[in-house]
Amino acid sequence: MSAEARALLTCVRDELDNRWPLRDRGGTKPPEGLRLEMHPAVYYALLRDADLMRYYSGGTDDMDEHLAGLFRIPVKITQDLERGHWRLVIVTEDVLKGGILT
Repeated sequence: MSAEARALLTCVRDELDNRWPLRDRGGTKPPEGLRLEMHPAVYYALLRDADLMRYYSGGTDDMDEHLAGLFRIPVKITQDLERGHWRLVIVTEDVLKGGILT
């Protein structure tokens, strides 16, 4: 696994383990809306990592689902971040448009 991919995976998993220990085994539950967001450049860098892709089961064509399985939280690819950046966020409200129709 490339140093960059390993660093990202380790950083996210360590943060999850520190804040919500044993979450996969009935421990502290992470909050609703927790997700990993990454710029498309980060996403494509991960896809090029042969070692990381070795864990891809091929059970889904959706690479977001595959990455969500690796990180154990939802993953969103977004242009809202600067090139090469990623962030671990808790989204409390995600409103794209609003209004009233009379």
